[in-house]
Amino acid sequence: MGIISDKFILLKVKPSASLARIKNNLIGINQSLYGPDLEDLANQCLQEYEINMKGVKQAFGQFIFEHDCVDKAQADVSNELHRMLKLRFKNSAPRRPPRVIIVGPPGSGKDTQATLLAAQFGLVHVSAKALLLNEVQLDAEKGRIISNCFDTGAEIPDEMINSLVSKRLSQSDCKVSGWVLEGFPYTKNQINLLKSLNIKPSTVFLFEGTEDESVRRLGNRRVDPQTGIVYNLEVSPPGDEATSSRLVEQLKDSEKTVRTRYLAWKKMSPNIEESFRNQIHAIQCERTIEEMADLLADAI
Repeated sequence: MGIISDKFILLKVKPSASLARIKNNLIGINQSLYGPDLEDLANQCLQEYEINMKGVKQAFGQFIFEHDCVDKAQADVSNELHRMLKLRFKNSAPRRPPRVIIVGPPGSGKDTQATLLAAQFGLVHVSAKALLLNEVQLDAEKGRIISNCFDTGAEIPDEMINSLVSKRLSQSDCKVSGWVLEGFPYTKNQINLLKSLNIKPSTVFLFEGTEDESVRRLGNRRVDPQTGIVYNLEVSPPGDEATSSRLVEQLKDSEKTVRTRYLAWKKMSPNIEESFRNQIHAIQCERTIEEMADLLADAI
């Protein structure tokens, strides 16, 4: 439902106190319960709670405030909670989980920066490219279309990518933890999809770089056909001669394809600037990875 609490308070009590209260509640429901049957059912209830709470803590861990109620009177706990709710918790992290979009020309470092931001802020990394590559494995017919678009620099059909992004952003981890969406949206239809879903990004990073820079960066990229690991001959070359000798250039990284993709980007970028003018942060990408990461984190 997209509901995120401002504060999530977990009351901690002794298991023995929980069991006593559970037994009283069970007797109120069924007065014929007593002895071992009552004891067993009460223990089952407590065990079920503990199992459920593991999932709750996993999903809402960054929002939970655990409050110790052991051996405290109800009035004291109530007063303590009242004071807690009046506090404004000061933290360098955003109060609400960020919803970040990263778009830019080919080779501008979108995937690298999205990965770093996701790790730093506990966000879900949603990669349009990764969603499409997964679809290639699942659907042969769609896979042929997607692979051809990648290899030639042609645009992915909106109806194909839109459904994948919509489905991913609607999942609970994205709603609870926030997300960094990388490589989407570009076209007007893609932008309208987010609007129709009432998805409003908190920040949109628009990476900027020259056509020649895109060609240079991706021209240095090679893949190991045996392992699938991608290397950059300039930044992160393989450490052994055997691996270096078998590296190959992917068709999508050829100069012709990169220039085609760059021109498509320049054609579509005004749509993004117009639609997200109040959230846009334009970032020149001709910086080190560390410098870029610092700029993005500061903006968030």
